[in-house]
Amino acid sequence: MLLDNNADITQCDPIGRSPLYTACAWGHAEVVDILLKRKRNADVLHDVKGYSALHIACYSGHIAPVMLLLKHDFPISQEDKSGQTPLLLACKAGHTDIVKFLLDKIADANKRDNNGRSALYVASREGHLEIVHILLEYMADPDIRIMMVCFRRKWLGRTTH
Repeated sequence: MLLDNNADITQCDPIGRSPLYTACAWGHAEVVDILLKRKRNADVLHDVKGYSALHIACYSGHIAPVMLLLKHDFPISQEDKSGQTPLLLACKAGHTDIVKFLLDKIADANKRDNNGRSALYVASREGHLEIVHILLEYMADPDIRIMMVCFRRKWLGRTTH
């Protein structure tokens, strides 16, 4: 009804969350599909962290919105303000299905954020062993210096878990 009465679907809340962003965060694929059909260039909307709808869908673990966004040509390697890609966020949150899907769509497994952290580093730090194996299968570069620090902290019990 709102869309039929020309509601502004690009209007964001005070921290930059659009209706599309919110639908992706909550995994409402049908709403995402409707909004994507109504608005072009929705990929330019970001929250205060620089997260796009694809970032939040990947971080929240909702595969259906991720698939819809990529079908509508959202940039798979778009970075937030910290240089994090959707793949890195999915690795951080432990969403194996999304990680595999993004890698199948040719996401760069070796891209690093502004602090030099790769998806492999983040998955290792968070203890997501299955994702570590998947990234290595997709030829992620195991920078041994970073990985040694990460695993040493894990063995010594100094992680944030």
